Amino acid sequence: MVKSSGLRDMEGMLSSVSDPAIEDYLQEAFTCYGTGAYRACIVLTFIATFEDLRSKVRAHSSLSREARDISKDIDLLANSQKPFENTMVERLQSSKLISALQGQKLKQIIDHRNKAAHPSGHHASAEEARFVYTECISLFLSQPVVNPGLLADELIERMKDGNFFPASSVEKNMPVFTDEMNRIDEKLYSKVFSRLAELIKSENEQERVNSRYFIAIAAGLKQQKIRDAIRGSIIEKKTTDKAYSQTICEIISADGNSIDSVSEGCLRRVIALILLDAKSIKVEPPQTRLRHPVRVLNGIITSEQKESFLKNGSEYIDYVIDAYLLQPILIRIIKKDDILKEKLLSKIIRRAESDDFEDANSFSISLPDIDSDFAKTFNEESSFKVICGVLHAAEIGAFRAKDVRASSFRDCPEIKNKSAIFINNNELEAKIILKDMKVNLEYDKVKLILNS
Repeated sequence: MVKSSGLRDMEGMLSSVSDPAIEDYLQEAFTCYGTGAYRACIVLTFIATFEDLRSKVRAHSSLSREARDISKDIDLLANSQKPFENTMVERLQSSKLISALQGQKLKQIIDHRNKAAHPSGHHASAEEARFVYTECISLFLSQPVVNPGLLADELIERMKDGNFFPASSVEKNMPVFTDEMNRIDEKLYSKVFSRLAELIKSENEQERVNSRYFIAIAAGLKQQKIRDAIRGSIIEKKTTDKAYSQTICEIISADGNSIDSVSEGCLRRVIALILLDAKSIKVEPPQTRLRHPVRVLNGIITSEQKESFLKNGSEYIDYVIDAYLLQPILIRIIKKDDILKEKLLSKIIRRAESDDFEDANSFSISLPDIDSDFAKTFNEESSFKVICGVLHAAEIGAFRAKDVRASSFRDCPEIKNKSAIFINNNELEAKIILKDMKVNLEYDKVKLILNS
């Protein structure tokens, strides 16, 4: 016999039920419906629904005190063979574990079951049985949790707990974060990140720290649904508020594409905030910290908004390069972009040959630190210009530069080696550079130093 479309629809709903035991009840209820046993269909669906609710509330007990108390009390009633369904609905609704609509539907289902199960003279119809069957599956049996919104609320509530993140590293805290996110329905991501953003201005320091950390870890996953939620809830809504400067920096550092597709107006606000945060830093954070301006810059130049940022964010770029010019991490990051690479090289050479003793000395002190990264990033001519800058600084009296010259650049062997290659093969160009950079030492003597 060919099944009607209504029967096919009812049978198809079974696939949305994940619990095999509950699905078995429903399969029997469906069979009863197909044979015209509508009372049996209603009763079996009713039993499946309330057993499923009990199971879900029991599973919820580890996350909710209300769920734990309800589960305990309902189990006592059920084990004593006492009616528990109305009590369960009232308790679940008052605790907001189910919505008012769900509570209303459950009351209707209880009423239909009572009429069907008792010899009251009521004759259950096909429409009535189909209503109970389809409503129970769509509103309850196919849903993963009782009320997904409660899990989001509980997550926010627990942000004040001192041991929410038990470790100091992202790697060790990732299992904690994953457990929490797995409990949150994707439809609620925007709500969750909006609520977390509000906690960043909380008077409770632990809430502020945990919320910001949670947001940063989430951004670092670089998952599109999370990215969209963070962009819509924080990037696009909180960049008008200076209190969110550090949070915005951490998000961009973790995932530069969190700012993709934002408007130019929003991007300008982002730039203003990250510049504000960079300038507010009194003690440089560890380079592993997401807030570090160089890591923020890395997030930007690896994002889809790079071109717009280069156009509008020159003040931020200049500030970060100037502030962290002699850090290897800056060279490693900026070498990804040719325009920024040339800007960095120009600033390094100017610092090397600076007439300001403090700048010239600090450069000579830091030269060994950037030796390897600089030599790997720039060509022989660029390395030679750095050497010339130090020689010029030494000639005008910068004592650290004089020490480097006296050691024949012993502590920066890679830059020295590339410079030697250049001077050995490009005599005319080398002489021009020596003259342009105001190095008085003769070409042959410079060549001797570099080949020593």
